[in-house]
Amino acid sequence: MEAYNQELLLNTLVAEKSEELYDGNFITIEQLQNINRTLPKLVGSRNSIIRIIFFFLGSFLYGSICGMISLIFLTSLDDSTIWILAPFLFAAVGIAAMEIVIAKNLKFYKNGMDDAFVLGIVLCIAVGLGLQNEFESWVISISVFISAGLCYFRYLNIPALLVSCTAFVATTAFVMIQYIIYGSALLPILLAVISAFVYQIISKKISKSSKPQYYQGMTFTKYFAAILFYLSLNYAVITELSAVLMPNLVANTFSTVMSYLFIILTAVIPIVYIYKGINAKDKPLFVIGLLALATSYATLRYYVQFMSVEVEMIFGGILIFFASYFIMKKIKNNVQGVTFLPDRLATNNAAQLEILASVAQFGKNATATKSSPMEFGGGGFSGGGAGESF
Repeated sequence: MEAYNQELLLNTLVAEKSEELYDGNFITIEQLQNINRTLPKLVGSRNSIIRIIFFFLGSFLYGSICGMISLIFLTSLDDSTIWILAPFLFAAVGIAAMEIVIAKNLKFYKNGMDDAFVLGIVLCIAVGLGLQNEFESWVISISVFISAGLCYFRYLNIPALLVSCTAFVATTAFVMIQYIIYGSALLPILLAVISAFVYQIISKKISKSSKPQYYQGMTFTKYFAAILFYLSLNYAVITELSAVLMPNLVANTFSTVMSYLFIILTAVIPIVYIYKGINAKDKPLFVIGLLALATSYATLRYYVQFMSVEVEMIFGGILIFFASYFIMKKIKNNVQGVTFLPDRLATNNAAQLEILASVAQFGKNATATKSSPMEFGGGGFSGGGAGESF
């Protein structure tokens, strides 16, 4: 299914893991250099700035190719034919460039230029199908969802996976709002159920998967589902969406009960995330829980003011004290995940960076220790040991 050479792809994954192990001081610079020297791999970069620069360069290149094709081949066609043909022709050009040049010949992977062409393919397909259906919202969103998903499985492109997940949420929202009775009211519950289901399935599959190239994508989808679950049940999101989608909703007993339910969920979900992140040693989930807790406080402070600021500060201090005590008791013996120990996969300190720079610049290698001319045994001098005749 993947467009890349399997051996080079697996070697690239091994090299990425080796760099992480080196960052955590598990292997030496010599071992890392030996891995990078002996393993042929795809061309990419871990530097986000370089990847962004190549993304803009790739976007400019893709646009230039499409413009040249338009000037050469499409100027003789009438306007209606151009609008129908051009987007799909440009998408085919992007696919050909990815298949023949970028993935096979240049071997670009996580380089930035591959991101530009993959997202360009998705955009061209969405525009082409939108023109055929007068830019119907759900048609565009489902075309983006399918095309971006296929691009992820073909090119293992995480930005395409992000676009696909977002388009899936948009497609669900458009269908529920436009074609389902009471769909606007049921939309948050449906998204929460879907995200919880996806999270549970991927959590079970991620440890049993036999294809390491999909590990990063599954991890991304897992935490995307966790964020979507919280946002789907957040009281501020529910309130604002209700005001937009259901402006004529009359407050009744049912809506009041549901409001209290969403208030409780807004307060409880971040605590569950934090507890599960600590208990399962899941650092990303723990961080998501902390961010969700701050968001929940701001939400409840804005919409539901139970008490004055002074009382809130007192109860907040007490809550933080007990929460800190519980967390410290829970993680003080952890050796991985959320722990008091220094993160071995964090960036090396300045001294280690100086050593790395000196090795890279001067190519210093450790010299073998020469054998000492002074050998023990045989006698003949003080401390020389006993001879054979002893």
